[in-house]
Amino acid sequence: MSNWWRRFSAMSNGERHDSKPAVSLEEQVALGARLAAEASDGRRRALQGEECVVEEIAALLFREDPIGIAFGRDDEYMAEAETIALWLRRAKDFEDVRSRVHETFVQWFDADIAGEPARYDSIAQAVLAIWQRHHPP
Repeated sequence: MSNWWRRFSAMSNGERHDSKPAVSLEEQVALGARLAAEASDGRRRALQGEECVVEEIAALLFREDPIGIAFGRDDEYMAEAETIALWLRRAKDFEDVRSRVHETFVQWFDADIAGEPARYDSIAQAVLAIWQRHHPP
């Protein structure tokens, strides 16, 4: 659970942080939506020119469905795909890619849901192949 959500969840339960008044559920939802939209816009700006890479990674994650959420829209893993694509330029090898893919799922979900890094072996191999196809060494 992210820090901002814990803070606002606690505030909605009547707890005070930094002497600020409790925040209503509606305000929490609105703030969460605004922060998510701002983060998404920032990732998209940083990934201009890499839209094909992001789309392919998102499609891969939807097919592989490592968390079990791919039962609705086919963009369920778009934020994770964007997060992965952001650091691919700095990836050195397969181990680095697998580690970063796993870290992304820990960041977006949590360590228990993400599971062990080895769970992402096939995804990391495919992500690396996508990146190398678009950016030959």
